[in-house]
Amino acid sequence: MKIQKRMLLSNAWILTLALLVLLGISSILFNILRTEGDVEGRIYGDQEIFEAAQQLVGFNGNDLAELDRILKEENYQFLIYQNGEAVAINIDSDNSLKKQITKMNLSTQPGLWYLEPNIVVGAKISIAGKGYDAYIVLPIDEEETIVEGHRIKLSLFLVVGLLAVVLILIFSLLFTKRMTKRIITPVNKLLNSANRIEQGDLSTPIEYRGEEEFETLCDAFNHMQEHLKREQEKNAAFECARTDMVAGISHDLRTPLTSIKGYVKGILDGVAATPEKQQAYLKIVYEKAISMEKLLQKLFLYSKLETGNLPFNFIETDMNEFLGKYIQQEIPELEHRGVILNYTVASDNEYPVTIDTEQLTRVMGNLLENAVKYSQSPALEIAIGLKRNDDFATITIKDNGVGVSKDKIGHIFEQFYCADEARGTSGKEGNGLGLYIVKHIVTVHQGTITAENDKGLKITIRIPLTSQKKWQSGI
Repeated sequence: MKIQKRMLLSNAWILTLALLVLLGISSILFNILRTEGDVEGRIYGDQEIFEAAQQLVGFNGNDLAELDRILKEENYQFLIYQNGEAVAINIDSDNSLKKQITKMNLSTQPGLWYLEPNIVVGAKISIAGKGYDAYIVLPIDEEETIVEGHRIKLSLFLVVGLLAVVLILIFSLLFTKRMTKRIITPVNKLLNSANRIEQGDLSTPIEYRGEEEFETLCDAFNHMQEHLKREQEKNAAFECARTDMVAGISHDLRTPLTSIKGYVKGILDGVAATPEKQQAYLKIVYEKAISMEKLLQKLFLYSKLETGNLPFNFIETDMNEFLGKYIQQEIPELEHRGVILNYTVASDNEYPVTIDTEQLTRVMGNLLENAVKYSQSPALEIAIGLKRNDDFATITIKDNGVGVSKDKIGHIFEQFYCADEARGTSGKEGNGLGLYIVKHIVTVHQGTITAENDKGLKITIRIPLTSQKKWQSGI
C-alpha cells in the first residue's frame, strides 16, 4: 500500500475513533444530565422531603392543634383541609398556590408534586376519627438550583472534554508512532547503505519490503549501487589498460629510438664507411622515425578525442570517388610490402555522402595497417568493397588472415583493447588506440562499424547517404 494512502487511512481512523469516543461519552453525559434535571427524581432522594412526609404520615395525635404546633416548630409551611375547607394554614397568602393545592386529589398513599418554585408533600391523615387533607410546602431556592445544575454540567463538560483530548492524543500518538516506524525503518536502511557506500562497500544491497514508495526507492538505490559497482570495475579495468598502454607505448617508442641511436652512432663512428652503407643506415633511421611519428600521431589524436577537440570538416563528395583515389595512393606501398589490395563496387550508382575526407582517410589507414600488422598471413590479400544498402554506403574491408577469437571480437573497438591480444599470438605489440579512434570517427559521421570472422577478419562500415543524413548542430 502506498504511504500516502496509508497516512490518509491513519488520520481517518484517528478521527473516527475520537468521534466514537465523544459520541459514547456524550451519551453517558446526556443520561446523567437528564437524571440531574429530573427534579422529582432528585426530590424523592432528598432527606428533608422524606422527613416532611414522615411528619404527616407518622402523626398519631388526637388534636389538630398538636399537629399545627409540631409543624410550626419544624418551620414548615402547611395547609390542612377538611371537606375542602382550610382548618389550619401557615403559608404566605399565595392564592394561586392554594388553588393548585385544592385541585390535588390525594389517595391513600402520600403524594408529591412540583409546583414551581415549591415542592408539595401531601397525605390523608386521621385525627380523633376525622379525616383531613394535609400538605407541607417546601420552597425551592431556584437560583441556587440553577447555579448548582450549571456547576455540575460545567464540571461534566470539562471532564468529558479533557477525557476526549487525552483519548485523541493517545490515539494520535499510537498511530503516529506506528506510521513513524514504517517510515523510519526504510530511511535508516537508506542512510546505513549510503554510509556503507561512502566507505567503499558496494556489494550489499538493501533488503526492504513494505511501503510501495520506499520499495521503489530502495530498488532504485540498489540499481544505482550496482551501476556504481560496474563503473568502479570498469574504471579499474580502464586504469589497468591505460597503464598497460603507457608501458606498451614506452616500449614502442624505446625500440625505434634505440635503433635510431645505434645507426646514427654507427655513421658517426665510421662503421658505415661507404656511401651505400650510409644510405642504408639513413633509410633505416628514416623508417624508424616514421614509425615513431605514427605512434605519436595516434596519441595526439587520442588526446584531442578525449577532450572533444578533434576537428571535423565535412564536405559533400562521392564515396566511390573518395575510395578510388585513396586506394590508388595506397596500392604501391602495399605491393611493396607484399600485400595484394582489391577494390570492387557493387554498381555504377552514385554514392553521395557528407564526410571529413581527412578523418575518413585516417580510418581506412588504421584498418589497413591493422590488417597488415595482425593478419598473420604469409600472402596477405585485402578486399575492399562498396555497395548501396538501405540508403547507406556500406564499405567492407576483409583480409585472409587468422581472424579474431569469438570471445574477443566484440571488444576490439573498445578503448585500450590491444589488437595483438585480439588476433592471437602474433608477437607484435599493440596499444589499443587505433580501432577505438576508428569507431569514434565513424560514430561522428552518424555511421556504424562492426567486425566478424569470414575466412579472416571482415570490417563493415555503414555511412548514411547525404539525402538521409540528419546533421546535428555543431558537427
